[in-house]
Amino acid sequence: MHTDYTPKLNEDWDLQIGADGNLKMLTGIEATSQNIANECRCFKGGLFYYQDHGIAWFRDQLGQAFQRALLVNRLRDAALNVIDADRLRNIVIESYDVQERTVKGRMEILTKEGENAVAHI
Repeated sequence: MHTDYTPKLNEDWDLQIGADGNLKMLTGIEATSQNIANECRCFKGGLFYYQDHGIAWFRDQLGQAFQRALLVNRLRDAALNVIDADRLRNIVIESYDVQERTVKGRMEILTKEGENAVAHI
């Protein structure tokens, strides 16, 4: 379950340690944005305690022809699985590399508190 108090991850999606030796943490809109990005990066069935979270990347995208509409639909569903996400405003797929099997983009979300969040995928 995603919370509004979560460890901050770096660009390699690894934990960050502060100068005081403690984990850097995120709260509020930053935590929501990271939680949405995390939900979209995870493979369905890959989270030990939350098998139903994430995207079925193996079934839907890997080894398949790129289907933009299906990808956007899966990203939307994953983003709205985060507790604080209320409505998805926009999904922008900036690049899809078949050779590297990478997707890059951003999602614009309205939170239940009425704040605008941007999650980078």
